[in-house]
Amino acid sequence: TLRPPSLRKLPLVGLTYADLSRQGKIQETIYELLTQQYELAKVQEAKETPNIKILDNAEIPEGKSFPPRTVISLLAGFLGLVSGTIWTLCRARWNETDPHNPSKRLAQTVFADVAASLGPVTQRSSQVRHITKRVFEVQAPQIKSIALSAIMRRLQISNSLPFQARHKSEQFRRNRCEYLY
Repeated sequence: TLRPPSLRKLPLVGLTYADLSRQGKIQETIYELLTQQYELAKVQEAKETPNIKILDNAEIPEGKSFPPRTVISLLAGFLGLVSGTIWTLCRARWNETDPHNPSKRLAQTVFADVAASLGPVTQRSSQVRHITKRVFEVQAPQIKSIALSAIMRRLQISNSLPFQARHKSEQFRRNRCEYLY
């Protein structure tokens, strides 16, 4: 059993108790401080550590592997050729068909109904087509005159050139004029 200390030893026990209590508080404060620093270090490490792990380094390929551009180009060209041929043959056949043929009349009626059901889309596209046609009809002579004046200016400059350069300039003018008309 524990016996209480004697009155003589009481100040010594109180002093020992105060020292131990102080040491305990110091140790507790140090522990809390180190725990806080440890937690901050863990957070900082988590921020700095990348989430991606590199398995293999990237290598530059020696040649293209996909898509096969030549195959795509050849296929697109072939499909364009086939669709153009089919369109031309169907258009020729349509023009050869008698206008009073019941099948042609039915097809024209169906096309007209489809165009009417599409409504504003086809009207807008036909308006754009009409405006574009008018612009080209009106602007084409002006474009030709601008091109011819540019050619004439080039010829005036070329008159100061030696004979061979002037000859090439005249050939250019002839070829250009044939192209424009």
